[in-house]
Amino acid sequence: MCVSPPMTSLPDESSGRVCPACDGDVFRPLVVVRETPIRQCATCGLATWDWEGFDAGAFYDASYWQSNAAEKGYADYHSLADAMQHTNFKRLKWLVRRLGDPGHTPRLLDVGCGPGYFVQAASDVDLEASGVEVSEYAVRFAREELGQDVRRGEARAADLGSGPYELVTMWDVIEHLPDPAGALRDVAAVTAPGGLVALSTGDVSSMVARVSGARWHLYTFPEHLWFFTPASLRRLMERAGLEVVETRYEVCWYPVSYLVERVGAMFGRRCCGEWLGMVGRVPVPVSLFDIVTVVGRKVG
Repeated sequence: MCVSPPMTSLPDESSGRVCPACDGDVFRPLVVVRETPIRQCATCGLATWDWEGFDAGAFYDASYWQSNAAEKGYADYHSLADAMQHTNFKRLKWLVRRLGDPGHTPRLLDVGCGPGYFVQAASDVDLEASGVEVSEYAVRFAREELGQDVRRGEARAADLGSGPYELVTMWDVIEHLPDPAGALRDVAAVTAPGGLVALSTGDVSSMVARVSGARWHLYTFPEHLWFFTPASLRRLMERAGLEVVETRYEVCWYPVSYLVERVGAMFGRRCCGEWLGMVGRVPVPVSLFDIVTVVGRKVG
């Protein structure tokens, strides 16, 4: 499921990188994953590795989303769609409720929307929904197969549109971004006053992450550039002009086959779960309490 980057050296403390969340310049050793040292900010806990040179546009090709042979991504992302819609509609329900009544149909932008399933769910509940995504394959699928308003672009001002959006979502995206602080600033700039920005990502300070050590299922290279803590996410939100109004650990839905696939990846084994047949398609609710969702409200 993952490609190990080259071996890098790691001193006891490093000031070679500035933390995007708190400007700290001391990074201490956290764990070594498949010969790759991960360092953690001594101030806020944000962790990272030496990922310079990662080409997102080339990496997220068709094989990332659907391939049993490629050493990256998903055996079949589209097989998750039915289960994901349980999560999508649940998220939309509580986000719309927390937003309140803006006096018109809320506009939603899903940043890093992948093949567009969340955009589709938002459209189905009568939101004015659109998405932006770096993967050419995913954009084409969202537009041609789902009929959704998705454009190719990155999490930066030039690609986000003019807004304003009452809801901006970033589901499992911020850990992929070279400049998470800049992305959140740009996202906040196109969010309407009083609007909400919601994101989810792995929590490297969670019990599961700490107990799992180097086998934590979210230590995937080279796509995951950062490993956040709730404290570092709060700092990033506040720096972008967003007041954190909720932090939660959600129960999300996955097909059984995907869970088998992920467990196999944790132990270095390629396991697609196809042998499960019909049982593998059954959606089940799961939470390891290691994926945190943070919601911020645009101040002003």
